[in-house]
Amino acid sequence: MKKLLILMVLVGLTVSGNALAAAVPADARAGTHSVQPAAVTELTILWAKWPPADALQSLAARYTEETGIKVSVIQEPWDIFPQTFFAEMEGQGTAYDMVVGESMWLGKGAQAGYYLDLTDWLTDQGIAASLVPSTLASFAEYPAGSGKYWAYPLSGNLFGYAYRRDLLEDPKKISSFARKHDYPLGVPENFDQLKEIVEFLTKPMDGIMGIGLYTAMDYQSLTPGIITAGFQSVFFSFGADWHDAEGNIIGVTNTPAAAEAAQYYQDLYRCCTALGAADADYETVLTTYSKGLIALGMLNFGFAPLFRDPALNPYADVTGFFANPRGADGNRYAVLGGQGISVVSFISPERQAAALDFLRWLAQDDVQAEWAALTGSTCNKNVVESEEFLSASPLNAAYAESLDHIKDFWNVPQYAELLAIAQKQLHNFVIERTDPAQKVVDNIAEFQSRILQEAGTQ
Repeated sequence: MKKLLILMVLVGLTVSGNALAAAVPADARAGTHSVQPAAVTELTILWAKWPPADALQSLAARYTEETGIKVSVIQEPWDIFPQTFFAEMEGQGTAYDMVVGESMWLGKGAQAGYYLDLTDWLTDQGIAASLVPSTLASFAEYPAGSGKYWAYPLSGNLFGYAYRRDLLEDPKKISSFARKHDYPLGVPENFDQLKEIVEFLTKPMDGIMGIGLYTAMDYQSLTPGIITAGFQSVFFSFGADWHDAEGNIIGVTNTPAAAEAAQYYQDLYRCCTALGAADADYETVLTTYSKGLIALGMLNFGFAPLFRDPALNPYADVTGFFANPRGADGNRYAVLGGQGISVVSFISPERQAAALDFLRWLAQDDVQAEWAALTGSTCNKNVVESEEFLSASPLNAAYAESLDHIKDFWNVPQYAELLAIAQKQLHNFVIERTDPAQKVVDNIAEFQSRILQEAGTQ
């Protein structure tokens, strides 16, 4: 069923609008090389199998029309995508010219020499200045604050919520809610309101629950991991973090605020999720939502086309979107699940130059406007700030609002080991209700700190 849903959307994605005219310079710079890429007639990009990858293939067809260079987006299932890429890189392979890698891969990709250093190129071409600064820092920079860039920020897949407007805007529900609360029923402004609204909308006797949460243990090697992604939406906004500026974990990851966030997430799961929500991933939440079993659903914005497609979601016309609410101190953070597109360092200078020509074309404002129309997840500053983008979809305003508040998991080379700890501890706590919340965050802090100590980074 999940594969069918994705396939239906992939088949339906098309590029709309007028043909794009993009002048591609004859030469490109890759490090210290300056070569003519004319001899390169095809390029390959590796990505996971999902709607944005198909959108990139559609957009790349425009580039082929203009240049004669064929661009193939090789799509691997999410569960083998990382292994496919890293196995190729460990052998210094050249099967792929570019990869749309997860943000958490930046550390490993940079330190292991898998990615071409794009710092000077992004700056000299003026491309860095065209990007929303937070996306450049989150999807391209390593180490943090270094000003060293290893990718072009492509897909800013942030995390927010989808909701049934017909329920939150129902006059009877509005009136009933007003008798119990001193604020109106609607899009929640903070997490206290989110919990109260979700509890209010939970009506088991009517066959509907309040919210669909991410709880799955799948994709443990990806960032940020399903249940970890969902939890981070609460974790960061509650004032917690995975580490401080010096990389310390103990006393940061296991603060009272972190324990409070864990307890909040468990409480939401216990009170207000639908039957079978113990292993819910992106598509599970969509399926539950489309069956009318939940009123709100956590959402990776990269999957928003699925929610907006009436063929997949009967409630598409009454579906709204909103950004992550604020924590008790007024702070708001949006979890990112986005990707930058990197050039593989092992390919020849000629192929590197050709890859950079493609990225230069892709970074143009009008091309990014087309990308935004397909995915809603551009990182181009001019497009995101345009009235055309903001008014095109209710999703776009929530996305743009989130960009100034993005926050991420670790992006060090040991990220996969750190993520596995968080995934296991959080899943056991939220679903199986094992140790107290404080003990859970203590465990995460202790185990993650040990991993970095053994790696010699603490």
